[in-house]
Amino acid sequence: MSNGLPQNNTLEPKGWTLRISKAGNIYSFKGPWGQAVAPQTLAKSPFVDEVWQDVAVSTNLNNPSGGRPYFIHQAGAYFDQVINPNLTSPWYSPNLGSNCSGNSCSIVSWSQQAHLPTVFNSSKLEFSRYTNCGDGVYEHVFGMHNMATDPNVGPPSDTLDYLNTLWWGVRTSTFRDIVRSNSSSPYLAKVDALPDWASVGLLSVSETAGYSVFAEHVRLESPNYPLPCGSSTGDGSKVSCSDPMSVPLVLEIIAGPPSDPDPCTLEESPAKKRKGKNLTHPHTPIEESPASSMDLPTFRCRLNTTANINGGLESETPQYLTLVNTNTKAILSLHPLRGVTAWSREESGVNFFIFSPAENTTTVANINEKFPAGTILRVEYEPLYQLPCGDGTGNVVDCSSPSSLGQPVISIIGDCEKSADYTNLYGKIVARCRILPTVPVNSGDPYMPLTFVSNNTNAQISYQVFGVLYWSYKDPSTNYFYIYVFTGDGGVLFLKNNFYPGLTFTVLFKNDGKPWDQNMALSSIHGSSSSLKESVGGAIDGSMNVNGETEIRYGIAGNPSRDYTPFTMRTFTTLNEGDTYVKRHFMIADRLDRMANRSLDWVNETYQAVNYEPVESSSGQRIRLFKTSSSTFGGALASETCAHMDSSDFFYCAGSTTPKKGYYAHFAITCGSQYYFGTDRYFFSPKNAGDVKQPWICNSADSSPPSYKFLGFYPSGNCSALNGLLFDPLGCGS
Repeated sequence: MSNGLPQNNTLEPKGWTLRISKAGNIYSFKGPWGQAVAPQTLAKSPFVDEVWQDVAVSTNLNNPSGGRPYFIHQAGAYFDQVINPNLTSPWYSPNLGSNCSGNSCSIVSWSQQAHLPTVFNSSKLEFSRYTNCGDGVYEHVFGMHNMATDPNVGPPSDTLDYLNTLWWGVRTSTFRDIVRSNSSSPYLAKVDALPDWASVGLLSVSETAGYSVFAEHVRLESPNYPLPCGSSTGDGSKVSCSDPMSVPLVLEIIAGPPSDPDPCTLEESPAKKRKGKNLTHPHTPIEESPASSMDLPTFRCRLNTTANINGGLESETPQYLTLVNTNTKAILSLHPLRGVTAWSREESGVNFFIFSPAENTTTVANINEKFPAGTILRVEYEPLYQLPCGDGTGNVVDCSSPSSLGQPVISIIGDCEKSADYTNLYGKIVARCRILPTVPVNSGDPYMPLTFVSNNTNAQISYQVFGVLYWSYKDPSTNYFYIYVFTGDGGVLFLKNNFYPGLTFTVLFKNDGKPWDQNMALSSIHGSSSSLKESVGGAIDGSMNVNGETEIRYGIAGNPSRDYTPFTMRTFTTLNEGDTYVKRHFMIADRLDRMANRSLDWVNETYQAVNYEPVESSSGQRIRLFKTSSSTFGGALASETCAHMDSSDFFYCAGSTTPKKGYYAHFAITCGSQYYFGTDRYFFSPKNAGDVKQPWICNSADSSPPSYKFLGFYPSGNCSALNGLLFDPLGCGS
């Protein structure tokens, strides 16, 4: 099914492996991030929808609501045996020819109407060329040719006026963020978590600098939390850092003694303490900390001595703080109310940083792995997660919109339980909890780990989920409201035991992404308004005539089990029969921190144009087709000699490798032992009263689909003597 290009080591930031289908679309692209192309989860569209391809539409004929959709897919047709019982396997767009040499692969194919059955022809001839440019870059040049219809075969071809250039996408689980360029600055400007496809708006290409980048998961910059200062007297008190007698605190982790070298240990719980005596340092009296009384996991890490500060966080309101390893960028979220027991408590000549993480399941091994000896910790504010706003119908709207009714409130009113249907659908545990009636929002953030923190100070609950399926779904059968989550550690049982009626939760965004220099990324160099050169009505000389500016759209595709984030360029230009749309663009694999400069190097190399059907072809080469025997024929360029022509019955016809007025695309079609050469692509398709197109059937007489070869453009009828003969690609000699 595939062709490939010479590749690099996929473990390197610039390494990738690309696979091209027989139709010329990409169906696999692997890099250091793993597989970028979405999994093929839909039975009706295996390697037809979740691939990288172009699409053409006739907006005048497209009528999905009337049962007559018109979408021509480069990859092929949807597979549905219920409505197409004689279609026993997916019908991919036929390959008409290919050549791979050096660093390039070129493929010609006949694109198919995506929705079967259909009465619509497909007049889209597809040319694709992929070239490995090295250094993590590949070039993709493609042409969509709207084949003119031979008047001896049928009426003129349909006008195509809505093009996806391209329709592609990534695995949402692989690339969780998109980093957009901005036309006002050449550099990457905005990091966005991926939105839902249904809720995202359209972005004009003129709003970008000509490229868009998918990244694995970008950790957002958070403001630093100001560390307290201690007194130079060393009495353990906090003083203002502006005080001349203050000593600034530095959280530098150090190793323990040789007998116990780990820098961090688990703080003993009250049940294991004897009458206020520390088991490790029995002569040192201690005070029971608030964190200990809550039975939370609390840890102590040895510090290089700077300031003695016995106190911790002193606030009755939640403090969403994160510890950051300044070297490795490893992070740990602290408990909102019991995060820091002591900033730097001195015990027997050793200073300890004593803290409680947000996650109840954190172990001392986790702490020592994140923060080994020598670590200098930075403390950051952890940003609150901004819940979406709804309009009362379940749809998401901008919170500043007049139709916004605000954000849903997560306040538990009933039990939590496993959702068997959604668990089976997604292959991971989904639970639902009944909540008080609120603003309905029938969407979520299924790939974002989030921490739910109860607002009850007497019994603080903190729990991380792996994502939210629905924020506040209103069950139409009961009018009850539910939040649906992908459960974290402890699963449904933890929710049953801890998310009880009366609790209201704040949602905390777990800022656990990677820094830019550790993020593997994929940049689409799609072109800018200056490089694509388009204008409405072709008002600007040298520009491509469009009906509207090219738009970008992206977002998570509906069901999270598809693991798919489509990204498309929507180009509004008109292709009458004989016209060809051509585009050149690029993809780059590399680290995110390099992407801005690297992408800008290629933006001005992008290109698009419509080549209108010429009266005379100014490019291309002349082709001659010869009879090579009584049953075969072959072909040669005008500059070549046909060594095996049939001298007893000499015949040849001449054509062109490129289109021009009065010349029509000709195909050699093999259907079992039957052969056809001409302009009718549906010659062997069974004829029926409804004129339903079934190009995968050979006159109902052969179970194998026909095979096709595109041999160039020729005048109508000039090559009719070759009809019925078998095309032999080596008939004129190799």
